[in-house]
Amino acid sequence: HGGDLRLKPGTAARLSAWVRTHELQGRAYLLLYSLDAKGEVLAQPSSQSLTGTADWTELQVQATVPAGAAYVMPYLEVKGVGTAAFDDVVLTGEATGEAPAIAAPPIVFGPEDFWRLQGYEVVSRDGRSMLQIPTGGGAAAGEALLYVTLPSARYTVTVEYLDEPDGAATLEVLLNGQSVGQRAFDTTPATDKDTVRPWTLPALDIQRNSRLVLRGKADAGEYCRIVSVSFRPAGGFRGTLLPAEQLPPPPSLRVWQLPPERSAARAMLSAFVYRGVAAANARREERLAALQTPAQWRAYQDGIRARLADFFGPFPEKTPLNPKTVGTIHAEGYAIEKVIFQSRPRYYVTANFYRPVPCLRPVPGIALFCGHAAEGKGYHLYHETALGLVLKGYAVLAMDPHGQGERSEYFDPETLAHLVPLTVAQHHQFGRPAYLVGQTLSGHRTWDAIRAVDYLASRPEVDPQRLGATGNSGGGQMALLITAVDERIQVCAAGHPGGSQENTYLVGGYRDPDLLCLIAPRPCRFIVGKDSGEVGHESRMKDMRRFYRGLGVAEDRCDLAWVDGVHNMERPKRVAAYAWFNRWFGKPEAGADEPPLHVLTAQELWCTDSGFTLKSLGGESGVSLNTARLHAMLPTRKQPTSAAEAEAQVTALRQAVAQRAGARLLPDGAVPAAQPAGTFDGEGFTAEMLVLSTEEGVRCPAALLRPAQPGGPLVLHVSDRGKPTRADQPSLPLELCRAGATVLSLDVRGVGETDPRDGRFAATANGYDADNWARDSLAITAWAALRRTMAAMRAEDVAAAARYLHARGDLGSTELTALGEGEGGLWALLAAAGEPQIGRAVTLGTLASYRTLIENPYYELRGYFWIPEAPRDFDVVELSALAAPRPVAWLQPVDQMACPLRTEAWGKLAAWTASACRARGGRLDMQSQIGDGPAVQAAAVLAEITRAR
Repeated sequence: HGGDLRLKPGTAARLSAWVRTHELQGRAYLLLYSLDAKGEVLAQPSSQSLTGTADWTELQVQATVPAGAAYVMPYLEVKGVGTAAFDDVVLTGEATGEAPAIAAPPIVFGPEDFWRLQGYEVVSRDGRSMLQIPTGGGAAAGEALLYVTLPSARYTVTVEYLDEPDGAATLEVLLNGQSVGQRAFDTTPATDKDTVRPWTLPALDIQRNSRLVLRGKADAGEYCRIVSVSFRPAGGFRGTLLPAEQLPPPPSLRVWQLPPERSAARAMLSAFVYRGVAAANARREERLAALQTPAQWRAYQDGIRARLADFFGPFPEKTPLNPKTVGTIHAEGYAIEKVIFQSRPRYYVTANFYRPVPCLRPVPGIALFCGHAAEGKGYHLYHETALGLVLKGYAVLAMDPHGQGERSEYFDPETLAHLVPLTVAQHHQFGRPAYLVGQTLSGHRTWDAIRAVDYLASRPEVDPQRLGATGNSGGGQMALLITAVDERIQVCAAGHPGGSQENTYLVGGYRDPDLLCLIAPRPCRFIVGKDSGEVGHESRMKDMRRFYRGLGVAEDRCDLAWVDGVHNMERPKRVAAYAWFNRWFGKPEAGADEPPLHVLTAQELWCTDSGFTLKSLGGESGVSLNTARLHAMLPTRKQPTSAAEAEAQVTALRQAVAQRAGARLLPDGAVPAAQPAGTFDGEGFTAEMLVLSTEEGVRCPAALLRPAQPGGPLVLHVSDRGKPTRADQPSLPLELCRAGATVLSLDVRGVGETDPRDGRFAATANGYDADNWARDSLAITAWAALRRTMAAMRAEDVAAAARYLHARGDLGSTELTALGEGEGGLWALLAAAGEPQIGRAVTLGTLASYRTLIENPYYELRGYFWIPEAPRDFDVVELSALAAPRPVAWLQPVDQMACPLRTEAWGKLAAWTASACRARGGRLDMQSQIGDGPAVQAAAVLAEITRAR
């Protein structure tokens, strides 16, 4: 945390501290903010950083306090998971005035914390969530209600709003119906960009459960945008307390009400998973510490190289490239050939081959990999890189990556409109179902890269003993991966290497250092812009250099070049790449300057007439390749002819599911501890809020809803959107309770109140969404580090909650129904398979089959993907057989688009499952259409439970 301290503008300031880290997956560093009187940041220089495990090291920031600075704030920062200790913190500089006391940090409420919005809406601008009034071109008004559930005290209240360059807006703040302040925004409007500004009200006496209302007005040029409201303690309550009945608590079913508590809950799953990562990294460090000779370091590399399929998925056999040159562009000193080759049969790769003219003898060849640019090889910065290299006497092959340039796969074949945005979005669209069949985009791109090197080495103009790789961003990561995997690459120059899917492996992204270790002892340079903020490359390079030392070669073969600029492949980065290749390929490093370049358009570089390989050439796509792999792995299920045969099949299936999903049975007699977290009396029900400790480090919030008239069924409810958080809005658990059921609605780990992204979901599951990727990457890492899938761990939470309900003894019914909504149906089925306290399972709106996710290009489901090669052993519906002879009901099962399955489609998918359930004395029921709305769905659930009895 930072304290406000006053230093004289122009003074030389120095912030230092001694820092020690232990198993830190991230970085620890210092920051020194300089701010003006309005709180605007003028400068924020940072120190070097520490990561991993490091002994006491002095870090320091040296800076000149800029003109206009009113105060400075020193910060001790840790990002990631692990431990960092700070000691002997010293700030030096010429003080001015009396340093203010360091106040308690404020409690900040964001747009998601407001209880009721009228006229306001929640929007996102530049990655920041805020409230706004959509004016529609005319004056408009809105109100936003916030329940202040803080302890009764005196608070300084600050409203942060977005200042804009035009129009005007006014805001009035009301506390329990009384106006406490008014503000006209933009009396001094911003002139160049949107600016977040604070408005601080005088200290207010605020009683617990007070109602704070923001009443905004906007005109045609404004939106009265509100970013946050913060409360900083300013002393004890001095006002007159209102009777409690005048300020009843909000109708909330949350366990954690305040932002700090909610933030801690959102961090729980990440901390749990990354403890496993820290343990895995510690084991790696132990192995590396034992390596003493170059032969031992090479043996470590050989062990990683032998397991590449574990990282990427298996590579296919090499087949004929069948290359074709479909056009040539001639220019002074070089020619550009338009090449199409097949990295797999009928899987077309479009590429440009740049060759020097004349080329009297074989020259070094460079494979150029594109970053996340829609134009792929035709993006001007990658085209310019190839031009610069060919003019220096190199032959260059630049190809379109999957989902970029001419290799877009998600488009309308008539209009050629992209239905999923190019680059990162298409990478994720392909990567999720690929993971289900044991493949990765990183492996897919690496295979294309291997075949590109095959083509490059086959050209008569190229010396196959002198090959290099370069690229930027995702292409920089691919330059590293092809160098690691293909030992024909002798030199690598990687700009800003990294990418969400390029760094995703079946063994988890944190295993990236084990792939990069394969590059040593070959020369490798990272090229990073000084203004990119990408200090994390230092730790990657530090790990790599250990292998250079261990193999007995000079560390300068592993180089980190800081150059001018940001995250791109502009000229300073290109020049650094030219110099690196020149150095190792026997050319003068001084000859790295770039001559003037004649740049073509992306369309001029096309190899197809339409700009789409699938439109012009047909052939395979990522979807068809995933589908082919799916069909090759699907097990053959024979209809059981006897109870004994069904039992044998189910026993084998149970073992396969446990191994594939990393599912574990709870220890006999284990019952989770439950911590009470408040109560709420609602209309027709009472709610008991609980926190269940389902395993060490995992705390699952829950609401036990009890009807006014007990005696109905007992239901354990779990949903991929979490339990209800408001008692004043309809939900399936509340409707079930009002109809007579006792319902425990559970937030399994990483869902609901413990969702690391606080319940934010994009409008579509197609493409890329940062919030959903945060969830996906945790699921991938959990399997890699813990050998437990997220689905299995959440099923264990459900099983633990079932144990808790059985042990209570005060709930009437002892027959427990596990009800799963959406992906929650998967967790309920997995829990019912191993937990005898669950008497029946009901799914609602749950995916019936993985096949539909893999065989179709588009889907509107999110969390089902992260059990690698699940279809090799089981399909979702087949889990029902593991619960038999207990009944299982599927209400409105869905396909990949979240659309209800037709009865005939269900019959095909569930044929074996229904037979196995019958043979084991159970029953599998299905209703394809039950309607929408909590009340309708609750009636269907209760009817199914009653029928099952």
